[in-house]
Amino acid sequence: MPVNPYDYFTHQLTSPSWHWEIVWYFFFAGIAAGTYITAAIAQLAGSKSDLQGAIRGYLVGLPLIFVCGFLLIIDLDRPERFLNMLWYWRESSPMLKLHSPMSLGGWVLGGFGGFAAAGFLYALVKMGKVKVPLLVKVANFLHEGPVSKFFLIWGIFTAFYLATYTGVLANTSQLPGWAASPLIPVLFLASGMSAGMALMVLMTPKQSELSEYRYKLEKADKYMILFELVVLIVFVVSLGTWASKVATGLYGVLLWGGVVVLGLLVPLLLKWKPNILGQRTAFVSSCLVIVGCYFLRYVVVMGPQSGYYGF
Repeated sequence: MPVNPYDYFTHQLTSPSWHWEIVWYFFFAGIAAGTYITAAIAQLAGSKSDLQGAIRGYLVGLPLIFVCGFLLIIDLDRPERFLNMLWYWRESSPMLKLHSPMSLGGWVLGGFGGFAAAGFLYALVKMGKVKVPLLVKVANFLHEGPVSKFFLIWGIFTAFYLATYTGVLANTSQLPGWAASPLIPVLFLASGMSAGMALMVLMTPKQSELSEYRYKLEKADKYMILFELVVLIVFVVSLGTWASKVATGLYGVLLWGGVVVLGLLVPLLLKWKPNILGQRTAFVSSCLVIVGCYFLRYVVVMGPQSGYYGF
């Protein structure tokens, strides 16, 4: 009986055993990074009306980072394993390995959590939900004071790393379906940015003073969807022999039907023809983009692992 070369190859390796927790972790991390980057760029380069809409993006990152941490702990089975990624108990010193995406990722996750917490506080201050003088002063200093540009640029950098390092983790494994293409980090970044913008569209009220910002968000998301579509096609081609692991069978149905058609092409059509569904067009389009973001991670994470027997 002929042996599938992919199954033969992966049978020589130890299974990475990435399950549903990792798929959801990658999904939430991408959206957390996408919303933060979008909000911070609007604050750095946008108008005052842009900021009024963009601050809602700061409400997303912190809750999702808590969810990501919880999912990581579940995946590692024991909470102390997560702490072991950050602290070397025997030497009583930080566990930081610059050559390890896993080690760097743990620190960046924590670092981004700090920027996300500051952004969350700033959004609450601007919405009038927090009025404690010290907290108001700190939030405004970090986001509007003399160090605000430096602070926001570093926040964008950590969010950028968070969105891409999940793909780097896959790339650095020996699993051929992950290691064959260097485009997974770019694909995850584009997908996270697109889903983050889509979520911010859903969070932006249809008020006249925010209509211009909402229009800018949808326009930016349209071009990000196009970019993601191009990267996705090149990614599948670059997989070469191993493309069948994500592009055929059940994973192929999810990729072409769930990601390409429902998550990219239909939202693009709705953005170019906004009158098709009337006032529900933006809602449907944004929801589909977010669903497509999840399907993409499910296919990329689970498809290449399907070579393991019994998986």
